[in-house]
Amino acid sequence: MEVNPDTPPVESLDDQLRVLYPWALTTARLLTKSDQEARDVVQDAMIRALERAPAVQTLAERRAWLRTTITRLHLNYIRRRRNELRALLRSITRVTTNPIEVADSSLLVLQALAAIPPRQRACVVLRYYEDLPEADIARALRVSVGTVKAHLSQARAKLRGLLDSPGV
Repeated sequence: MEVNPDTPPVESLDDQLRVLYPWALTTARLLTKSDQEARDVVQDAMIRALERAPAVQTLAERRAWLRTTITRLHLNYIRRRRNELRALLRSITRVTTNPIEVADSSLLVLQALAAIPPRQRACVVLRYYEDLPEADIARALRVSVGTVKAHLSQARAKLRGLLDSPGV
């Protein structure tokens, strides 16, 4: 979308956001490689624009502000997902160089996965082994994204309990 930097301010912030929405969604899709995550990022960016953005800006300035916000939100999502994975891996595996201990740990993880309900297990495998975004998991399992998030949360709690127990 070509925006003339000399364009006078559009009448309202709402009008600017309406004009910039298709561009913002395309930009977010290119960053995230996921339609659902792109929509989430753009929605969060638009909310921030309504709450925090400077009141009087030209369309070009608003676009630059949104570009920065979309990029930062996307990077925050990546960091959060990476930190969640690290926390999960820390809670379900032990760091060791002994191959027998690694095999034992892997067996314990497989046993723990077998002990959680099938839907939760499917969500964990698709999220952390297949590295699918929540929206893709929701489509694959034909449930809502909220249901996927709930299953993942419940599964992480159950796995922590199973793998941190004294007998393990």
